[in-house]
Amino acid sequence: MWKVLLADDEPFVREGLRELIPWEKLGYILEGWYKNGKELLDHIPELQPDLVILDIRMPIMDGLEAAKRISEEWPEIAVILLTAYSEFQYAKRAIDYQVKSYVMKRNVLEELPEALLKMREYLEQTHENKNEEKDMLRLLLYESEYLDPLEESKKSVYRWFEEQFSSFCLIVIKGHLGEGENREALIEQMEEKIQKTFGDWMIRILAVSVMEYVVLVSMKENKEVELRSVCHNLLDGEGGNLMVTIGRIYEGIDKVSSAYSEVVNYLCTHFLDCNEKELNLVLIDREAHLSREEIVAIISRMIASMEQGDQEKLVRETTDFAAGIRNFSDIQIRRGCLMILTECRRICREFGWKDEEILDVETEEGDARIFRSSSISALVDWLNSCMLSVAEKINSGRKNEEDLVSRVDAFVEKNYTRKLTLDDVADAVYVNRSYLSRIYKQKTGENLFNVINRRKMEEAKRYMSEGKKKIWEIAELVGVEDTAYFSKMFKRYTGHAPREYERTLQDQEEEVWK
Repeated sequence: MWKVLLADDEPFVREGLRELIPWEKLGYILEGWYKNGKELLDHIPELQPDLVILDIRMPIMDGLEAAKRISEEWPEIAVILLTAYSEFQYAKRAIDYQVKSYVMKRNVLEELPEALLKMREYLEQTHENKNEEKDMLRLLLYESEYLDPLEESKKSVYRWFEEQFSSFCLIVIKGHLGEGENREALIEQMEEKIQKTFGDWMIRILAVSVMEYVVLVSMKENKEVELRSVCHNLLDGEGGNLMVTIGRIYEGIDKVSSAYSEVVNYLCTHFLDCNEKELNLVLIDREAHLSREEIVAIISRMIASMEQGDQEKLVRETTDFAAGIRNFSDIQIRRGCLMILTECRRICREFGWKDEEILDVETEEGDARIFRSSSISALVDWLNSCMLSVAEKINSGRKNEEDLVSRVDAFVEKNYTRKLTLDDVADAVYVNRSYLSRIYKQKTGENLFNVINRRKMEEAKRYMSEGKKKIWEIAELVGVEDTAYFSKMFKRYTGHAPREYERTLQDQEEEVWK
């Protein structure tokens, strides 16, 4: 049965048509009857009619205006206009609104049943054509490269696809907009929204499931930018969450299955958020996305900004990272995130901080979050908060770094004659050894042990100038147990072997006494 809605402002006409037309016998169900076009339009989304019957003259919204709106928003709905003889010339304008038939009101009880019979043939043919096209599109999606000789009945449909989609782009839409009571209603709503969004584009839609829709788009003209804009409009609609994946442009309808396989394989191997609230448009093999080298460069800049404590720059780099990784594979994205987390931990340990306190997560829990997260945005937001925490901690600790260097120098001055290790110095000033080494070099421009060894050799020179100690005794006094190693160290820092230096001192003394 085909569903019908009726609008006429005259009550006796509405009641007469409702009671006197044998709707069911003609193959129809009259679902609703209204007194103007606006009331009828308001009920179309709910009742989803196949046919509407409109009186031309009605208050609030007349039949022509209602027909115009229907042609724009629900082009699949057929329209019959009821017209008086004097209005017939105006009704001709409705050709632009895809009105299928006109019935004179003075003969409505005789002419409307005949029009309904003809309209039933049209609806059946249209429905059959749509089913044939959907069957063909389904066949093309899975078997276009390997089609056996087609049945005669399918050849004309295939030739039509060949002509209309000689150059095409395949779009796969995941998710849903709107609400419905059952599977059929959900699919109808979604297909309707897609059709409305694409407007005048030559497309064909196939619902693979309630949550997946394939859109075959004719690309005889180069309209990639416009196509992207249309998809953004679909994503920016009210309600629901969608992910739209736009495939590459192909030539030849026999490539449809290849195009579909490419998109499906891409979706299976990539980290994509169909649950996100923001726009989620994926372009396959488009130059708009960053290269792997660029992503690595961004990560490096993020880490550098974190180490410098530059929180403002870090936020900008993180935004670029989040935007750039969306077309990368699942494993590439997770590797990048793991690299960032590892660097956060490294810095924490170098500074002597407990990373679980700064990052607010245990080691195993952090790794698990990266490997199990199903949302790119949530994952990047969490990593951004970790990096900002590290950067903030670095900034707050900078004021203590100058004091740290002073404390290290004081400790070295008191203890340089001992056999010191980096751990000895770090324990004495209560910091991590890696952090100590890095900060001391950063603040003084020198390696800490160069400073310690230079101080040892300065003291060794003082002992030699006194002339009272042997080389091995001096070595022990400055904390070097091995005399041979002491000799090498002395030459490195003074340019002379110990014996040469002693002779130089003796020569200088003799010169003084001459």
